[in-house]
Amino acid sequence: MMTALHEIRDGLGRAWDSVSEGWQHLYRRCKSALTHFDNKSQEVSLSSSGNKRLNWGLLSTDLVDDDNCLRLTMEIPGLEKGDISVSIEDDRLTISGTKQLQEEHHRGNYHIMECAYGNFQRRIPLPASIDEAKVEASYKNGILRLSLPKKEQSLRVKIEVK
Repeated sequence: MMTALHEIRDGLGRAWDSVSEGWQHLYRRCKSALTHFDNKSQEVSLSSSGNKRLNWGLLSTDLVDDDNCLRLTMEIPGLEKGDISVSIEDDRLTISGTKQLQEEHHRGNYHIMECAYGNFQRRIPLPASIDEAKVEASYKNGILRLSLPKKEQSLRVKIEVK
């Protein structure tokens, strides 16, 4: 009987370790994609259950390196291009803005509340130095597109020691 209990306990321990490891892996993969929305400055609507709107949202992003240029595509629906700010500092791209709550008079209760509103900021480490003078940005249909040309690498020079 004791052997069976030890086997069950060991099996549960291994299962818990596996679940815990899986959650940690998922968290590490997703934490950079989640963006905090600070909605303190806006009136926050409550659902029928008293829940506040979400403070976290997913701004889906692709960053592609095509040798001479980095190309970023980010989904930021519900904004005007004047609501978005883009900057580069110390090889980190910062995208920030404000997603305003645009809600008509509402009747009824919320059953799903997945939209995040407020001020947001997303920092993305860049894998190369960028030629800031040649950066191009566009925003259309909720998609931010950035073309981030890389700085030319300094040529490697062989120095003769005398």
